[in-house]
Amino acid sequence: MLTNEEFLRLQQLANIKLSPEEQVKLGTQLDNIIQFIGQLDQINISSPKKNKKAELTLRTIAGVREFPDTKKLLDNVKHPLKNNSIVIKSALG
Repeated sequence: MLTNEEFLRLQQLANIKLSPEEQVKLGTQLDNIIQFIGQLDQINISSPKKNKKAELTLRTIAGVREFPDTKKLLDNVKHPLKNNSIVIKSALG
């Protein structure tokens, strides 16, 4: 459970001001998240036996079909094209 000081520090770091009702609601939600994360410690994630190799396989998605005419697909794109690729502005900019 978060202490009042920890909760106030989180509000300060997030640069938010909450009403007392919002603080109770968010505090309860954060406590639930912390309890859930605490349960993850109980999961056994022991490594596989040394002589047994893990197999990774790639599978195709059902319903996917080849589309050889990429030009036809790219003709419908509203974004600019460059070197047969779609150019999209970064959302991180």
